[in-house]
Amino acid sequence: MNISEIMHTVLTTVSMDHTLGQAREIMIIKKIRHLLVMDGSDLVGVISDRDVRSHVSHRIDTQTESKSDHETLEVKVHQTMTRELITASPDTSVAEAAKLIVDNKIGCLPIINKDGSTAGIITDFDFLMYIAREAKKENE
Repeated sequence: MNISEIMHTVLTTVSMDHTLGQAREIMIIKKIRHLLVMDGSDLVGVISDRDVRSHVSHRIDTQTESKSDHETLEVKVHQTMTRELITASPDTSVAEAAKLIVDNKIGCLPIINKDGSTAGIITDFDFLMYIAREAKKENE
């Protein structure tokens, strides 16, 4: 089975100039952990919820939040995103894609078409869902 059969093709993206506060809000609303960072139609990075948490003050939304804590929400995505991306193509096998995620200790894998356009994304959670579905099929 190829990754194109289980990847997400409806993508949630941000630009490099979005703030961490904006990225954080999108992740909370959409209940996702990774955002693709685009410069126009070009994929230039990925930002994860872990990236956001490590750069945004832990006192945000608490009674002890200060002005300097709030300023951490204004940091631009391009200042914290991962730029060195590990990617796969839509015809990559599920096993190969899973190996890329495990070997590189990453949480998502952007899927890139031969023409360089972004085709989709798959996350570590998507692989767990895939395994659960396959196990269910075997038990039926």
